[in-house]
Amino acid sequence: MMAEKSQTFNGLYVFLTIIAILCLIPIFVGNTYNGPTQADIDSSVSKAVKVELAGFSIPSAVEIAAAVVIPEAQEIVIPKMENADNALLNEFLEREFEAEYNEIKSEAEFHAVEEFEEDNYEVVFDYLETLGAEVDEDSLDVDIDEIEVEVTKLGLEEDSDKCATVSIEFEVEYELEEGVRDDFELDLVAEFNVCYDEGDFGDEDVELISLA
Repeated sequence: MMAEKSQTFNGLYVFLTIIAILCLIPIFVGNTYNGPTQADIDSSVSKAVKVELAGFSIPSAVEIAAAVVIPEAQEIVIPKMENADNALLNEFLEREFEAEYNEIKSEAEFHAVEEFEEDNYEVVFDYLETLGAEVDEDSLDVDIDEIEVEVTKLGLEEDSDKCATVSIEFEVEYELEEGVRDDFELDLVAEFNVCYDEGDFGDEDVELISLA
């Protein structure tokens, strides 16, 4: 009977000892773990990144801005609205400012013809004399065939001059004062430059440019 109790007690003791050892294992393991902690891992990653970037130079914002090259915009040249040697532009202006063009053309033609006919076509008579002909002034007969007017300065701005070139194609017949009494005939073109100071059509300046 005593032997059975002793055996039972020994078994219980072994069982409790095993339970105690199992309970102490986590504590023992926790106190003796020498592996890397999370802080160690974060530090290692940080060092690896720093070593990886050590060979690179990261430019500053100022250096990046300085390196950006913005191409210069090409200069846009807008042709002048006055005296533009551009047929398309002139056509556009004449359409857009038709009334202004027509007014200048009408005034310029009137003053050019007035200058041309002044003193019984004195400009024609003077030209014929330069040819060495002694013209009978009373025999002079001029017939205008065609008149062309080209506006050279529209003068859209306030107090701007307005100008036009007037070409007068004409036929002239004349006789000499002495010698052969036959009539002579020439086809000529007189060109006038007509300008209006500060756009005032009452202040005209008419100049004979050529006659031939």
